[in-house]
Amino acid sequence: MRVPVLSASVSLLYLTGFCFVTTATAATDKARETTLAGFSIENKKSFAFIDPKTNYILVRAGECDGAHRSLRVYRNRARLKQSEDAHLANRLQLKVLPKLVTSQGIKLGDTQERVRQLLGSPTWSGGSLWRTKETVWSYHTLKGTRDKGIEYITLFRFEEGRIMGIELMREDIPRC
Repeated sequence: MRVPVLSASVSLLYLTGFCFVTTATAATDKARETTLAGFSIENKKSFAFIDPKTNYILVRAGECDGAHRSLRVYRNRARLKQSEDAHLANRLQLKVLPKLVTSQGIKLGDTQERVRQLLGSPTWSGGSLWRTKETVWSYHTLKGTRDKGIEYITLFRFEEGRIMGIELMREDIPRC
């Protein structure tokens, strides 16, 4: 099944640091990740945590209307500072983050093969605009219709075949 990628996703994904095509194959429902480190993308409350032992960073952010939400994990402050969440680098709260895994059990350091085994082929894959050695995979799923629904985007950033970043995004349709 081929579905058009909606224009708001184009701008959101461009900001996330990669180029992509205007159409994509929809991912299966099992690729719809909604939790990371035990936190849900469905919750509208924003936060920015840094683990004092590992320096991993977990950010949940959203626009004021709640229609666009994201949940991201970064390996360290340097990665955070190279992202659209850079403005949060000086507002991190200390919090132990014991399990930085998705609802499907995918975590930082996992291989591309493990992600493919668990979620299937990505909706889109390509190079990053932010980091030349980075490959990005994204999975797009739609709950509802293209006129009224929710688009979920699960994004993995790989370096040397291993996950260096995970991003979950949720967008209400119609978009504002």
